[in-house]
Amino acid sequence: MLARLQRASILLLVIVAFVICYQSIMVGNPIINYYLGTNNTQLRLNLSACLKNSRKLVGLQPIKKEILSWSRLNKIHSNVLLGGHYKPNCLTKESVAIIIPYRDRQFHLKVFLNNMHSILQRQLIEYGIYIIEQSDSLAFNRGMLMNVGFAESLKLYNYSCFIFHDIDLIPDNDKNIYDCEETPRHMSVAVDKMKYKLPYNTLFGGVVAMKKEEFRKVNGFSNRYFGWGGEDDDLYNRLPYNTLFGGVVAMKKEEFRKVNGFSNRILVGRHSIYNL
Repeated sequence: MLARLQRASILLLVIVAFVICYQSIMVGNPIINYYLGTNNTQLRLNLSACLKNSRKLVGLQPIKKEILSWSRLNKIHSNVLLGGHYKPNCLTKESVAIIIPYRDRQFHLKVFLNNMHSILQRQLIEYGIYIIEQSDSLAFNRGMLMNVGFAESLKLYNYSCFIFHDIDLIPDNDKNIYDCEETPRHMSVAVDKMKYKLPYNTLFGGVVAMKKEEFRKVNGFSNRYFGWGGEDDDLYNRLPYNTLFGGVVAMKKEEFRKVNGFSNRILVGRHSIYNL
C-alpha cells in the first residue's frame, strides 16, 4: 500500500540511468537523484487541442518483434525527450505515466518500447515511460514496484493518469487509446494467448488505467505479494468499496509466468488487513 511503502525497510530507491526511450528506476540500492527536463511552456501556448481520434491511427497492426540495439531504438525514437517523455505538437487534456514493473527481461523491454512509443505518439498522448526494476534477490514484488513508480514519477512530473503495464503485453490496435476515464479501466481483458477471454470475470491485472486521485483513494497496490499473482486481485477487491469500475482493450502476450501460490491465503484475509 502507498502509506506502508514509506515504512518499508527491505527496499530503497535509486534512479540510476536515463536513456531516450525510457526512464529507469531501480529498487534495492541507495538513493541517487538525477533528472534532466525541459520547460517549453511558452512555446506551447499557441498550440491547438489534440484530437482523440487522430488521423495518424491505423487500427489493427502486427506487433514488431525484432529485437533492436539500444542505439538503434534511440535513433528511431529520437523525438522522445531524455528520460522517455514525449509531448505531441498539440495540447493534451492529461499527462499519462506508463508504469512498468521489471526484472531481467531486456528482450521484452526492447520490443515493448519499440512498439509502444510508436503507438502512443500516433494517439497524440503526452506520456512518460517508467521502468521500475527490482535489483535485489528477493521474490518479485509487482505491487510494490508499481507503488514506487507512482510515487517517483510524480516527483518528476505532475501526471494525471497512470497506466500500470506488464512488459509482455502490447495492444494490437492503436485505436485503443491509452488514457484514463471517469472510473478505473482494465485494459487487457482480451489477450491472444488466453483466446481473448478472461480466465475469471474479476481478473484485473496486466494493464490497468487509473487517475491519480483514484489510485490514492484505494491506497495503491498491496506491498505484501511476493512472486507473480495476487496483487491485482487484491486491488480489484478494494475497488467496489470505492464505487470504481473497469473497461476493455485487446492485447498480444508473449508468455505466461509462475503464479504466486500464497495469493489465496493472503486474499482471504483482506478485510482484516485493510480494515474494510
